[in-house]
Amino acid sequence: MRNIGRHPMSRTARLEDDMETFGWFKNEFETAKDSFDFKLERTEILLTEKILERMTECGISRSDLAKKMKTSTVTSSINSDAECQ
Repeated sequence: MRNIGRHPMSRTARLEDDMETFGWFKNEFETAKDSFDFKLERTEILLTEKILERMTECGISRSDLAKKMKTSTVTSSINSDAECQ
């Protein structure tokens, strides 16, 4: 557990605490990475990244893509990811 008192944790205690946290995350990740939901989300992220990469290469904006697709907007994944760049 993290020491929240007035005195800061020693470097060794912080490292031990970080290792415990990492160990917990590593176990959770190992369990989750084989799930269908994880694989689906990973595929969606990779596809979105490829679409955004290609849009950048071609100089196409989200609104240009929407016009080419004859729709008013593009998917929410592309909208939210493009806004982060």
